Amino acid sequence: MIIHEFYYNNRRLYIEFSTKEDGDDFYRILELPYEDIIYYSVDIIDETDIVQFEENSVVELIDQYLLDNDLPEELSLWYLLYYGIFRRKEKRTIKRICTLCN
Repeated sequence: MIIHEFYYNNRRLYIEFSTKEDGDDFYRILELPYEDIIYYSVDIIDETDIVQFEENSVVELIDQYLLDNDLPEELSLWYLLYYGIFRRKEKRTIKRICTLCN
């Protein structure tokens, strides 16, 4: 599993990730509210722990989530390029997208 981006904001965890089966052409988006994060977490956590999540914690959370749920829908990376560059206009996102293309 490849985590492209994740952040916690307004008591929601937003995750963009790909599986090995997705290859380089697709990614998936998973948004989990605070209650789901607590439920699917392997450890007992609180909001301060979520803010400090590292990539391995996110992968464990997704793995636990997928035991009870299907994978989110595949999205084209071209959509990510369009959405990231023209919608967000964040330098960090543009830099990350450019490294994905190289």
